[in-house]
Amino acid sequence: MKPNIRRGTLILAAAASIFKFALALITPLSTDFVNIAGLGAFNDLGVRFLGPYTFTAYFMSIFYRLWLILPLEHPPIESFLRYDLFKPCMESFTFIALMKLPFLIFDLFTGFLIYRIVREVSPNPEVPQVAFTLWMLNPYTTILVEVDGTIDIVSTCLTVLSVYAFMRCRFIVSGVVLAVATAARFWPLIIVPVYLVLLLKRGEGRLKGVGKLIFGFSSVTALAVLPFVVRYGSTFIGELWLMPSRGQSVPEFTWFLGHQASSPALPLMSISIVAIAYIVHLFVICSFWRIKGGSILDGVEVPLLVFLAFSHWNRYYSVWVLPFLTVDYAVNREEAGRRVYGILLAVYFACAMIYAGRWIFNGAFFIAPLTPQVARFKEAFSTTWMAISNSKLITPTPGERLLENFARSIMAGITVILAGFTILRNSVETPISLTRLKSIFPLEAGRGDRGA
Repeated sequence: MKPNIRRGTLILAAAASIFKFALALITPLSTDFVNIAGLGAFNDLGVRFLGPYTFTAYFMSIFYRLWLILPLEHPPIESFLRYDLFKPCMESFTFIALMKLPFLIFDLFTGFLIYRIVREVSPNPEVPQVAFTLWMLNPYTTILVEVDGTIDIVSTCLTVLSVYAFMRCRFIVSGVVLAVATAARFWPLIIVPVYLVLLLKRGEGRLKGVGKLIFGFSSVTALAVLPFVVRYGSTFIGELWLMPSRGQSVPEFTWFLGHQASSPALPLMSISIVAIAYIVHLFVICSFWRIKGGSILDGVEVPLLVFLAFSHWNRYYSVWVLPFLTVDYAVNREEAGRRVYGILLAVYFACAMIYAGRWIFNGAFFIAPLTPQVARFKEAFSTTWMAISNSKLITPTPGERLLENFARSIMAGITVILAGFTILRNSVETPISLTRLKSIFPLEAGRGDRGA
């Protein structure tokens, strides 16, 4: 029997949680967090459809109602929290604490899920601790989740939980949790075909597993949609499918598929690069993958990496794949070549911060100007970053963000490389590592390489 969670892991979880929560309290000025907090601040419990933000509104309203229960005054939210305003007082700090509490909870729970998953796939008892530490101490994760207030941590955590249940052959639970994750954000839908393909390759009991998964997923989906069908009628399903993406003229689901490739010979026809890569990925799983205990982790990781490479990009989309990258690095870093893998991830996170600098750095990490000294620091930091980002070297012409586009290109290249090696690792008799490709890429082999 494998040992329980170590004391060191619990101490790290407690210390990191205290730090993250304190950081969350003093960084309330993210536009995303202000929007999310405003969405949850309503008293009407009736059924209303808010597009892709429906789950977010109802979920955050739970914590808003907890705030209303506290024996405090409850002024209008806009009186102490706006994009450019935060008035420090007991009411505002308790509001921020409760509204950011779910981000911390799901962040911590994701870390423990990563720990449990790595225990399932790695024989080394030290590796789960490594994975948990990487997740909890990753500054990019903390900035996205606790500082920026990325609600996507909820769907990400639920997706990881679904994958863990799948690994444990709890297919009904996996389907139920994945349906809730899909209600939170639509992106977990792409995992359903991966589940089905892997189940169909299991052999004995595969149809039973497929039936359990579909039952769990479809039951919760039907229960989630039913109130809206009753309220809006049978046309709701069609309206849901054609729901426009915020700020876009195309439906949400079509927009999710990313950039469309077309040919001058057939100008009226186009196809998503993400869709093509996804279909190829499913074909490769069916035809070439050696199915083992951790195959579901790689099966989920690859399409998320492909999405980051070829689709639209926002600063918080990386949260979707970060748990799987963390597990991958912790488990496979020696086989893949620790230095090369570590450099790839370090460059990815550096470029991600540069790309997100327009929001994070311009807002000086969304810190509230609680004192005159903090206010002066915010102004100096924002002014300096804006001067750098608007310089002729970085922005040769107005609207052209050279540094951001370069960072985005580097990120796309790295995600393609990681996806490629993940596919290769599952598709051959013996795992292919970065160091084992030295005959093709002789510069990759160095004295410190491992796994050759």
